[in-house]
Amino acid sequence: MATACGTRALPPKFETGPLVEPALSKRELAMRGIIQANIARFKELLKTETDPTKRAMEKRLLAEEEAKEKHLPVDATKETKAY
Repeated sequence: MATACGTRALPPKFETGPLVEPALSKRELAMRGIIQANIARFKELLKTETDPTKRAMEKRLLAEEEAKEKHLPVDATKETKAY
């Protein structure tokens, strides 16, 4: 298949663009922010809470939020920095 400039074009199934994950949607960004805020809040509560029942509940909620965070898609636009 020839193009106007004389080079050969790839078949349509290969013209998909770069293999980069899309940036996170607004919903995913909002969810990530809420989850991170919850994690920070539960960590702060655990620093001061003395009641064993409440501490157990806060630990469980913290673990749930951390598990949610692990399952969120990675933001491909964010650069990872090795410090």
